[in-house]
Amino acid sequence: MAAITVAAGGLSAWASWRTWIVPFVDSSREMSVPVRLLAGERLYRDVVYYYGPAGPWLESLGIALGGRHFAALEAVGLLAAILLIGSVAVLAVRAGSRLSAAAACIWAAAVCMGAPNGGSFLFPYSFGALFALGGAFLALAAAAGPASRLRNGIAAAGLALALASRPEVGVGALALILAVALRVPVSVRRAEVRRAAAITLAGSAAAVAVWAVALAGVPAAALSPEGPLALLSPPAEWRNVYRAVSGLADPAAGVNAVATALFLDLAILGTAAILGSARAGWRPQAVLGVALLVVALVTAALSAGPGARVEDALPGLLAPMPIVAGLACLLWFLRAPVDPGGRARLFLFGMTAIAGIRVLLGTSYGRITTPYSILVFPGLASCAAVLAFDVIARKRPNPKAARVFLAVVFAGATTLAIARGARYHPMDRFPSIRTPAGTLRLPADRAQAFSETLRWLEARARPGDSLSGFPEGGIFNFTLGLSNPLREDQIVPGHLDATTEPRVVRRIVERGPRFVILANQPTAAFGPVAFGRDYARGVWSAVLAHYRLAASFGDAPPDAPVGDPRFFLRIYERNASAPSR
Repeated sequence: MAAITVAAGGLSAWASWRTWIVPFVDSSREMSVPVRLLAGERLYRDVVYYYGPAGPWLESLGIALGGRHFAALEAVGLLAAILLIGSVAVLAVRAGSRLSAAAACIWAAAVCMGAPNGGSFLFPYSFGALFALGGAFLALAAAAGPASRLRNGIAAAGLALALASRPEVGVGALALILAVALRVPVSVRRAEVRRAAAITLAGSAAAVAVWAVALAGVPAAALSPEGPLALLSPPAEWRNVYRAVSGLADPAAGVNAVATALFLDLAILGTAAILGSARAGWRPQAVLGVALLVVALVTAALSAGPGARVEDALPGLLAPMPIVAGLACLLWFLRAPVDPGGRARLFLFGMTAIAGIRVLLGTSYGRITTPYSILVFPGLASCAAVLAFDVIARKRPNPKAARVFLAVVFAGATTLAIARGARYHPMDRFPSIRTPAGTLRLPADRAQAFSETLRWLEARARPGDSLSGFPEGGIFNFTLGLSNPLREDQIVPGHLDATTEPRVVRRIVERGPRFVILANQPTAAFGPVAFGRDYARGVWSAVLAHYRLAASFGDAPPDAPVGDPRFFLRIYERNASAPSR
């Protein structure tokens, strides 16, 4: 299983090679924050960050060991991916079988390692979120096994990692461990409750220690609205994004997508049930015929250009799984006391349901995807595999025939995922760009503007110069070694309010950077679209008052507004009379 999973993940990465970085949507933050920490700045006090400290600290460790290179962060992402997919595999084996775990994890590796739009596990939109889910599933996988000091210690460590990365994910895992301990048989309940209490107390204590170190000396005012406490009451603009990715912004479309996917799923399961029936019997020729039909359909789906395939227009097969996982977990929880296999299922389905709330009606992992969907994909695939192989197929008179067919379906989905990555990332549409931090590939309309901006800065920036990017431009700080004098590495709608924006303006006026980069990166998902026009107007007014336009790159003219369909990058340089840092 491990070898095929590695092969599937490797092919997925190869198919989308070096296209994982999205420079002006979150990726820059994931580069610049850990570099600033290595330079001696403090998280939350000197650098704005909204999640737990574990993510940027682990990224900093990767850069400290591997240098300021994309590959160093990609190595961190690879380790986080191994942690998450490996933990889900262990839990799926205990919840179902090696077959279901293999089918799910091979498919997950094919989807997740090369996912577009900031979804690839090699460079996720948030390393902290990836580590949080990895830690949560690690804790549950260890807690699902027989009690031992080693397993209890691993479970506590995983829980601590989750709580120190994304507390809400860690709290979900903690609650599951405690709740399931109350559903084991009475004869062992006291021992299991003690074990669950020991794991959760040790994990929580370790996480509190991590948070205490991170927050020592940080003023309370830095924790909200430009800090982790902002997540307790997110601004309206962030709630707009949450509604969009969950499918709740357009519930009718979400329900339609889930219903369509459920119809396809039921057709697949119905075919498996027929092949596994007593009437059909174990007829290898019949199963082989159906398998060849599936292969033919997959081949047909790969025969047209991007956007023209049937599979591009259909919702992902796992779209119903966040809801199905939650219902299955609830039903199993309400049943009689659980055995070890039932405990693993409660952990797997419960954690998947908790993580899947964010994409409840918006699970997508095809032509249009979101990094939020990809993060929960290993859990969704494992829940689907356990239900298909170990619940439905097992109850058929001839389970082997049903499982053979289901295995072919999972293999076909895996093939489509890899092929999709290759189709959407051809070299002519994603040319390579060499930077001091390594090579990346960007869409052709952005590659030229990025490359020209990078070369312009390389030629003119001097040691000690600084740079800030709006809404986000930390990739230039990362690749060129330029510092950012602002606390903010990213300013999108909802980041600044009436109290924090004047502080940013004052910083720009008094000690602003030498260079400012403006990227044509609309933020329509938040509501306000254009930086400087629809939000952060005071910040941009300060830039225009103290900077001059030095260069503009891209197809758009120098006066084109943010939101223009043509991409551009503009460089503003500090006026000679204004102090800079």
